[in-house]
Amino acid sequence: MFGVLVPGRAVQTNFTQIDDTHCVFSLDDAEHVNHIVVLLTGQVAFPEGYGGAVYLCYPSSDGQQAWLYLGFVSNEKPSAIFRVTKLKSMIVPQTNVPGGFVGFNKSSTVVQLGISVEPLTSITSLTPVGDLDPPITDNFVQFTQNMLQSFFNYALSFSANKADIVNKADGPYVPVNVVQGWNERTPRILELFAGIGGFRLALQCSKVKYIPVGAYDIDETCNSTYVANFGGDIFRRRNICSLTWNELDQLQSDFWMLSPPCQPFMLSGNRRDVNDSRAEPFIHIIEVLTKMQSFPKYILLENVPGFINSVACTNLIETLEMKGYHSKIFILDPYDFGIPNHRKRAYLIAEHESIDDLVSVDACEQLSNCPKVVCSKPISEFLCTLEETELQKYLVPERLLIHKDCMDIVCRDDTSSNCFTKGYGRYVKGTGSILRCKMQDGTEKLRFFTPSEIQRLMGFPETFVFPENINIRQRYQLLGSSVNVFVVSKLIQAILNTFNRQ
Repeated sequence: MFGVLVPGRAVQTNFTQIDDTHCVFSLDDAEHVNHIVVLLTGQVAFPEGYGGAVYLCYPSSDGQQAWLYLGFVSNEKPSAIFRVTKLKSMIVPQTNVPGGFVGFNKSSTVVQLGISVEPLTSITSLTPVGDLDPPITDNFVQFTQNMLQSFFNYALSFSANKADIVNKADGPYVPVNVVQGWNERTPRILELFAGIGGFRLALQCSKVKYIPVGAYDIDETCNSTYVANFGGDIFRRRNICSLTWNELDQLQSDFWMLSPPCQPFMLSGNRRDVNDSRAEPFIHIIEVLTKMQSFPKYILLENVPGFINSVACTNLIETLEMKGYHSKIFILDPYDFGIPNHRKRAYLIAEHESIDDLVSVDACEQLSNCPKVVCSKPISEFLCTLEETELQKYLVPERLLIHKDCMDIVCRDDTSSNCFTKGYGRYVKGTGSILRCKMQDGTEKLRFFTPSEIQRLMGFPETFVFPENINIRQRYQLLGSSVNVFVVSKLIQAILNTFNRQ
């Protein structure tokens, strides 16, 4: 929730939680702490009417505590810079320090910065200690010299490396691109129908900066898998139908990503559309969007191609238009990007009219219309090396071999495979390709692709893991319902590369 920056050091976000409303940052090398920036990271907002009072405690040789009130941060004032150079001479115990900090600072070399969550009505009645002795500059020449020195140091930060700064090569080095980046906004991302984290993985693969503010899904196996890979800070196991517009408003998200259940829209299913109970959470999100006060700038939705001609899709597009969005739908297939697997999906991109230059949808359209890659990668590049005993687990059972004519059988050297669905491993028709493999005795047999091999074909990084209690069949189901990480990462790049131009 909080970050602390001392010039010349990395932003510090690790703090000690004292109780529900008090936390403390420890800042080493007390003698060289002259300015402190306190900021909100944007992951969690203060409750309405509350803020964070900022206190500072310098180390004392006699063990006497002196917590000095510096000022505050709030939702409306998410950052503040404090000059603390002259405060060391003002160390006297204060009587209005929150009890949560009493007795905490025991170090003689560390500055302690405490943040106390309090009502704004109480905080604004306090007088910052710096206001008792405001710094003044009575020497214009000294001021000018300092200004020019600061400008000189700023210009030097264009240097390729720290050694190029001949004036003070052993001093702190802040490249100018870092300074310029301070004014950039980092998009706040909300995942609805988050699944096992395909959107989150795509964000990581896209190399863009982002702040995750929420991830919601009702499925317990999705929950445990998401948490195993990303932690549980923002993931909530919730029925999407229970989310309110007020809750989503408070998240202040810039970008919604969602992949609602596809069964109501599948060509191979009953296609009950909005009459399917599994479509209810998605319909609820459309209704929530009509009541929102703070709209996301971008929306990215992934689903099966059958979604395009559905009533649900029509309702969504009408709602988006009513709320000032410019939207478009694309059909993309990872095979067209050089991956030996077909997984055609519909991607709806929506961009709010409040954005000055509506370029993200056009960027995605260019991606959709780019020349298709003739896939030259063989399936073998995505396969695992399996021992004979491990391979036995994935052989197609004899009872299913009677349906061999229904199978899509591929070989290691082939450059194409069919879409893997959540029914893979249980059914053989229309659920994904079967691999022809050679056994040690020279015979050929048919086997299923392993979950790890499907992950690779779907763009998942090698670092992705499933909890040990998730069995093979469950892994097939989860992967079959996931997004293709590679394709989504390309869309995210096209969208968010324009974010800070707004």
